This record gives sequence, C-alpha cells and structure tokens, in this order.
Amino acid sequence: MTVTAFDPADGAFVADPCPAYAALRAAGRVLDDQRSDHWLVPHHADVSALLRNAGHEATVNATGIGWWQLFRHPDQLDRLHGDPALLARATDELLRFDTPLQMFERGVLQDVEICGVAVPKGAELGLLFGSANRHPAVFDDPDRLDVGRRHNPHLSLVAGALQVTT
Repeated sequence: MTVTAFDPADGAFVADPCPAYAALRAAGRVLDDQRSDHWLVPHHADVSALLRNAGHEATVNATGIGWWQLFRHPDQLDRLHGDPALLARATDELLRFDTPLQMFERGVLQDVEICGVAVPKGAELGLLFGSANRHPAVFDDPDRLDVGRRHNPHLSLVAGALQVTT
C-alpha cells in the first residue's frame, strides 16, 4: 500500500511516501499507540481503489449487465424503447436487479448490534448489496425486472439513507 505521510510538526504532506514513511518511522514520528499527534493517510490506495471500483468497474459492470438483462427480458426492452421517459427509472431498476458490485467490505466505526449479534468497533463486514436489493420487505416482486418500478431505494451505488462511507 502506498501511504502519504503527514507530519504536523512540518505542517505538510510528505511528497515521497515510501522513503518518507521509513524516515518518519526511524525518527519515531509515525502514528502508533504512544504518538497520537502524528498520523498516516493511506490516500493513494484509497483513491486508487475508489476510482477502480466506482469509476471503472461499477460503470463497466452496470453497462454490460444492464444490456444483458434487457436482452434477457425483451418485454422490458420493448417497454423502454416505447417510452424513453422511463430511462431514469430503468437505470435504477437495472442497477437494483443485477447489482454491478455485489459486495463491499467496510470497517465498523463503533460497537453495534445487528439482528442480535454484537459487532465490535474495528470489525470488517462484507455488505451484500445484491442481496439487499432483492429484499422482499423493501421491494414488491423483487425477482422481477420492471423498468417502470416507482419505489426503488436500491443500494447499488451505496447512497441514500443507508449510505456506507469510507
């Protein structure tokens, strides 16, 4: 992982992270249990993962999977072709129906209980968006593709009331 080091004593990010990290570590100026006034930001790795997953992989997957599902459901493709005003709803429905990124891992920020199971701060959870997007308590007839679906609070792009942040 590439890290960008920030040294509050100098008030700047260090431009060359790997040698800088080694130098800061050797000087005892890196975040650890004893020195909480200095910290490291895994900035390059986070931005790279974000661009790869959100900017590229999700777009490629959503486009390919969306067309594939429309070809598998020609009635819905005909419906969309006949009423282009459905495009926004159809896009959301295609994202919901066959989620482009099925799972993302997130760290737990505070102790929490989920369905009676204690999850401690710092634990990693695998969030299954595809499963959530087919939950029958949220979606009427969740296994049916409906390009005109009105109520569609899908989690495919990890936003909304249940937004997960990094």
